[in-house]
Amino acid sequence: MLWGRCPGTIGEMIYAAALKKRIGIFFVTDEKETESTLLSSCWYPIILCQMINGESTEVVPCANLAEAAGKLLDRVKELM
Repeated sequence: MLWGRCPGTIGEMIYAAALKKRIGIFFVTDEKETESTLLSSCWYPIILCQMINGESTEVVPCANLAEAAGKLLDRVKELM
């Protein structure tokens, strides 16, 4: 799938990591993507955010969009 392959979004992720912002990255895994253990075509920017920002970057793999939406909604509720 081609969701989330926006260079602007990737740039914003890296910029937020460079500013040491707390980041949550929720993504849908793709079993056909084998370049990294993340199983995501956007594995490099995700790993780069972790390298730049360490523990302040949370990575949440999800099996599908419904799971991603549910986990994201749960996280927002935790913050309220």
